[in-house]
Amino acid sequence: NLKRIFGNKALSIFISPPDLKTLEQRLRQRSTEDEKSIEKRVAKASLEMQFANNFDKVLINNSLNETLLTAETLIKEWLKK
Repeated sequence: NLKRIFGNKALSIFISPPDLKTLEQRLRQRSTEDEKSIEKRVAKASLEMQFANNFDKVLINNSLNETLLTAETLIKEWLKK
């Protein structure tokens, strides 16, 4: 875990889908992965989402553009410290 190594010298941000159903829908809409791959990614995301509270910030990706702007703001604010 990089946070253990760098402590307050690093900002950790977890970006999460609103929920697993939305993630699955987004993956299907892309039409870039087969069924097995989608199932693996959703299962992995489910596991990863359990660790979200270990991050400094958690962003829910309802909208890509909004999430990017929020992440950019968080990073800029953190760098000012």
